[in-house]
Amino acid sequence: ADKLNSSSHPLEPTLRELAGICEVCFSMEAIARTASLAKVRQAWEEEIRIELGKWAEVPGEKPSWENSETEQVIWARPEQRVLPDYFVKIKLAEHLASSSGSREIEAAPEPASKEDAKECITHNARGLHRSLRQAHHFGTSSSSNS
Repeated sequence: ADKLNSSSHPLEPTLRELAGICEVCFSMEAIARTASLAKVRQAWEEEIRIELGKWAEVPGEKPSWENSETEQVIWARPEQRVLPDYFVKIKLAEHLASSSGSREIEAAPEPASKEDAKECITHNARGLHRSLRQAHHFGTSSSSNS
């Protein structure tokens, strides 16, 4: 059992961050939620631009990219490393801001306990599973298109 607890999904930090955002969104009125999510999404898009800007292709026989800050060299396109996290974040923001996401939030009963709130967030995070697969597909198809 300890072995299972010691490993984590590569997107676990992102999903934990999103769980916190969901918790805040659940407590907001629709108009405030939409405005807040627009600001969050704008910040994420700026983070993407900055993060991708750190990588430069290294000339050579095998395509590779180097991070200008860390000098880390990778052989997968930087988009494959950076975008899956942000793809999931942006998809969640779109869903929470959408009319269907708003209806789901407004129709959800107020959690009676912290455990109920965690279960609600977990349930919504499971809905991101398709987005995770799309993010993976996006990363692999973008590298094959180059």
